[in-house]
Amino acid sequence: MTSPFFLFVLFVCFNVTGQPNISAQEDQAEKPLVAVYTLANKHFADGEYPQALAHAKQLCQRKPDEFRFHFLRGEVSFANGDMKESVAAFDKVIRLQPRMEPQLWQRGLALYYAKRFQEGVEQFETHQTVNSQDVENAVWHMLCAARTSNVEDARKSIINVRLDRRIPMAQVFELFAGEMNVADVMKAAEETSPSSPLGSERHNLQLYYAHLYIGLYQEMVGENEAAKASMRQAIKVNPLDKNNFMGRVAPVHAKLRGWVGKKVTPSQKANSSDANDSDETKKGQSETTPQVEKKPNAKIDK
Repeated sequence: MTSPFFLFVLFVCFNVTGQPNISAQEDQAEKPLVAVYTLANKHFADGEYPQALAHAKQLCQRKPDEFRFHFLRGEVSFANGDMKESVAAFDKVIRLQPRMEPQLWQRGLALYYAKRFQEGVEQFETHQTVNSQDVENAVWHMLCAARTSNVEDARKSIINVRLDRRIPMAQVFELFAGEMNVADVMKAAEETSPSSPLGSERHNLQLYYAHLYIGLYQEMVGENEAAKASMRQAIKVNPLDKNNFMGRVAPVHAKLRGWVGKKVTPSQKANSSDANDSDETKKGQSETTPQVEKKPNAKIDK
């Protein structure tokens, strides 16, 4: 879920070494700041999220008007399972750089886990204006919308995305649209090709996204045990780096739900949506899980 404009923004903010651009006049004063920034990113890449977050917060305190530091704080907070902190950091980015708001799909995911579903709907609708053919954006929009009303109403307003060629995104979209079933998504994800051989990083990525979005779908329709199993499978095959935002979604989701790892803390539980919160999850939904009609598998160019 990355647009060309957002990559451009990051490029102009960072030099080729990955460090913040600092003028010659600022070099001496900013050198310790750069060291802290480098250390924060190292901890982040190593999956040491509490340490990375401590350094990110230090950067934001020392230079509160630097949006890059707040963006890092938002990403690390998400990976650490602190959605309130993550949303606050991304909100600060928007206050400092309003033009970046449409790019911040990461904020939308944090809003979902913070139970701020209507704001999540609005964030993904805004992102649609700069990234119109991203199935993931349409899916997260529907996940938020389903929490504000019900699955059927959310499905009626699903953002129509049909040109995302990433495997198995076409099938993921059709699953959420009610046009396909879970088995069809997995069939597409499990297919191999010369560019995606069995066991390769690319093939594992297909499997990761399939299990992730199947799990999210299953939770949306109230199949929590199946969702738990799918999310655990996503974690098992996850080939993404520890500082990759989407790579953290399955582990964070499972952690917040209490499905794997350490028991979720009270503060994390208060700031995240809960799969067992039946009153809110099923608000406005019918008593029975909507039936998904199986349709032929769509063909996608590999």
